[in-house]
Amino acid sequence: DAKLGDLWQWTEAFGWRRLAAESDVGMPSARRGPQVVWDDSFDRLLVFGGYPDQAPPFLNDLWQYVDPPPPPTRWSEVFLFYPNKTPNS
Repeated sequence: DAKLGDLWQWTEAFGWRRLAAESDVGMPSARRGPQVVWDDSFDRLLVFGGYPDQAPPFLNDLWQYVDPPPPPTRWSEVFLFYPNKTPNS
């Protein structure tokens, strides 16, 4: 049961299309069980947390995928500044 670290999109017009692969620079690490949501307001996919293997520790990072990409990459880590609070996945 390998972690692939890839991202795919389905459209009726084109079927499945690979958007990002494990070798892409600046993308989040492969993970299991992240929370994923489409943000329609900003046309981006948000990926939060998950874990790198089959057990904790949980990851506590937030990534966005934008298509088409702003230079230089489609993936970027999102940093939120709440000094007294730490989100948990």
